[in-house]
Amino acid sequence: ADGLERLDPELANATLLEAVWTAIYFPSPDVLGALADALNRSPASDSGAIVERILRGYAELLAHGYPSGTELLREAMFALRDKPQLEESDLPLLVVMDGTAKALWDFDSWESIARRMIQAARDVGALSILPRTLSCWCDVNTAAGAFTAAETALAEAETVSEVTRATFDRD
Repeated sequence: ADGLERLDPELANATLLEAVWTAIYFPSPDVLGALADALNRSPASDSGAIVERILRGYAELLAHGYPSGTELLREAMFALRDKPQLEESDLPLLVVMDGTAKALWDFDSWESIARRMIQAARDVGALSILPRTLSCWCDVNTAAGAFTAAETALAEAETVSEVTRATFDRD
């Protein structure tokens, strides 16, 4: 991400976002420390972009512990949830916003973001991320007690994953 910053700031942010996702699912003190350092080295901008708020929120959270950064993460979650039109570039944000919604016990935002991400992935033909969004939808439906809908989402995720060889987590 450091090397990409001067060439392509958006790609640098995407790289940091992928590192956040990896750190969430494969936590280790070394990885979390290196990620916190990288996030703190990354220059802040005043753009107010959703990804900027996510990265700043995680930088604070990793550097200072809970509850630092949670307000920025909440703002990013609400901005994504309420964004009039989701774009393909928003799809990677699902992974971290899924965790944020669950951590903040905000079921309505979790459900809304998951539903919108599935539709966005289908609209743009992003089959590589569709299994991950469907897996999230499965989790939402399981939490809501809608087990038939959860089973349908999981079956679709597995089918798309098999055809595209895209991977997803099956907690």
